[in-house]
Amino acid sequence: MRRPLAADHLAAVLAQYPRAPRYWIAFSGGLDSTVLAHLCRALAERDASFDFAAAHIHHGLHPAADAWVRHVHESAQALNLSLEVRHVDGRPNAGESPEAAARSARYAALTTLVNPGEAVLTAQHQDDQAESVLLQLFRGAGLAGLAAMPAWTSFGQGFLGRPLLDLPRSALEDYAVRNRLEWIDDPGNTDRRFDRNYLRHEILPRLRGRWPSLGETLSRSARHCAQADELLTELGAELLARVRHPTRNTLQIEPLLALSPARQQLILRLWIRKAGLRPLPSVLIGRTLNEVVPARRDRNPEVTWHGGTIRRHRGELHLLRPLPPFDRRQSVVWARSDVLVLPNENGALTARLACGPGIAPQHWNNARIE
Repeated sequence: MRRPLAADHLAAVLAQYPRAPRYWIAFSGGLDSTVLAHLCRALAERDASFDFAAAHIHHGLHPAADAWVRHVHESAQALNLSLEVRHVDGRPNAGESPEAAARSARYAALTTLVNPGEAVLTAQHQDDQAESVLLQLFRGAGLAGLAAMPAWTSFGQGFLGRPLLDLPRSALEDYAVRNRLEWIDDPGNTDRRFDRNYLRHEILPRLRGRWPSLGETLSRSARHCAQADELLTELGAELLARVRHPTRNTLQIEPLLALSPARQQLILRLWIRKAGLRPLPSVLIGRTLNEVVPARRDRNPEVTWHGGTIRRHRGELHLLRPLPPFDRRQSVVWARSDVLVLPNENGALTARLACGPGIAPQHWNNARIE
């Protein structure tokens, strides 16, 4: 029988992380983050060397969002926690799910809080992990996706930890009741139009009726996938080093073609991941390797997705971040310096003396170069 949740559990988990000068609690005011904040306060009362603070992200998406901020202020004050509130625009872009947009805005805001070595603590638990594994499975994810949420990972200038990830939500509910905690119930968490809520309220209860330990077993599967993905990442790093240009973050076509298709895919995925861009969908991985890589030398094909663009140029693959819409009114003036850095990561132009076609010296010296 599992022991009731207490500050001892939090202390044991945090001992497995790097020690942080400050721990930021991602505090929504819901049950899960309220339990985490209460545990942090209990641990700080036992061990004053821990510095905890709370951070609340105001997405501006719900009519009650301002009331939630007031609740979070009162809760943080009662727990003797300093509180930082950040306002973000959580509205989705075209083609982006509302859940993904809110999550991206939330994590981007939390990143700005983290000073070197500091940590963000979130309250995801075992049930959240089970939902993540199933969602990734239904989306056809690979090992990295099925590994779902790690217990801790690098985050901005510090790291992000999930100290409750090995606990079922029932353990958090029991703790909240025993300690008479008050929390916010977000009505959006019951909206079954969202995939995660549909899984949580419609599918997982039925699965647990047949397999009661589903949360624990799916979490174990996620750990197995994470270990396998770590091994593949190590292999991919060795392969990537073979084909990456020595001075540029480009892939050289000739050595890439010498490898098997499976290794080419591994290199491509790791190259994109290391650049911090969104994963390239499988169908576009295939197009890149079957159409872009083997294209004739006189062609400059490209593949574009929400995460960026891959282009072939002069025997190399170039990875570009998403560009803003092209503005035909924009002009860039070259003030006759040796190098002109172009906006939006479009590279740079270098001026040099040449024999043959080019800009005539009298124009270079006297005219406006635009």
